[in-house]
Amino acid sequence: MKMRGATVDDIDAIISLIQQNNSENKNHKNREDPNLIKKTIESKDGYISVLEGEATEDQGSKAGKLIGVMIGYHKKFLSNKEFNSDKIVQHLLKNIQYDFVYTDILVVSKEQQGKQYGRMLMLSFLDDTKKNTIIAAAALSPHKNKDSLKLFDGFRFTKEDEITVYDGLTFGIFEYDN
Repeated sequence: MKMRGATVDDIDAIISLIQQNNSENKNHKNREDPNLIKKTIESKDGYISVLEGEATEDQGSKAGKLIGVMIGYHKKFLSNKEFNSDKIVQHLLKNIQYDFVYTDILVVSKEQQGKQYGRMLMLSFLDDTKKNTIIAAAALSPHKNKDSLKLFDGFRFTKEDEITVYDGLTFGIFEYDN
């Protein structure tokens, strides 16, 4: 396994991972926009880490397949127009006066889940964003995102707020002081 920062060559694989794992999450549909991903990769206020599997024999010396991705944004980056319709982001910008980094997407391919790769991505993200308060959101009801809640609990994130958006989904807003 190899953890690294994303490059523009990873855009298609990142989009594929998001689509595979967030097919029902309307909030992330614009996150599949290749222009937003490219802008995030190229910005000092965007964070995209990828976890790459081992290269197989048929790939030769080429890089391995991406098996996970973590995407986050500094507060300044969230003012981009791509986030104008995101009710969670707008809530954060309105209600959090201090500087923060928002963890938006953490995805591990379905066939690689349960192997602590999400934890590895989070550790890398926390290392890359040192000295920043980290904000995250996870669905609480009526559909609970158990994997995210377990991960946040393991890293000692604290629930600071709740917001009900997107046809009645309640999200917890979690904070980690890095």
